[in-house]
Amino acid sequence: MHNDTVTSLAGLSVLVIEDEAMLRRRIAAHIEALGADVTGAESLAAARQLL
Repeated sequence: MHNDTVTSLAGLSVLVIEDEAMLRRRIAAHIEALGADVTGAESLAAARQLL
């Protein structure tokens, strides 16, 4: 089943943790398009530094 409902993420901060840089950027761009403020990290250690 496919849901065509678009959800707004305006006002949310999202941390994307992904070691593949291109995939991380694409995920972040998609989430940003929904209105969220996105920060990317390449590892759990890098993400911990951002928190």
